[in-house]
Amino acid sequence: MGVSCGTGTRGAVHPPKVTFERREWDAEAERGLCRTLGDYRDETVRNIEAKVNELYRVNGGQSWLIVRVDGDALVVVCVQGAGLMDLAECLYEVMKEKGLKRALFWTRRPALARMLKRYGFQAKETLFEMKL
Repeated sequence: MGVSCGTGTRGAVHPPKVTFERREWDAEAERGLCRTLGDYRDETVRNIEAKVNELYRVNGGQSWLIVRVDGDALVVVCVQGAGLMDLAECLYEVMKEKGLKRALFWTRRPALARMLKRYGFQAKETLFEMKL
């Protein structure tokens, strides 16, 4: 069963039409998220299978989204595809409906971070990694 958000009319009062279909991990999800997961693929798939994270096919596969709720926050674990600004606008509305107070996400894409500033996102930390 899918979930939809918005009326299809862009703007803060009427977010764009976005549909969400909750999915289990499969080959289609693998293809839809192949550029995004990187070294975190196995851990992310385990967390979907363990129901820690939720996987959504967005707008019939136009985008893919992995999220979880952590306290009062919606954590965007991973997202890939087209229409990300419409998706962000819709997630904002979903968060308000569910009473969530904040959203968290990490990105390797500085351009995405710049685009999302319009929704009030602020950089909070820098991640460093050293592999042995």
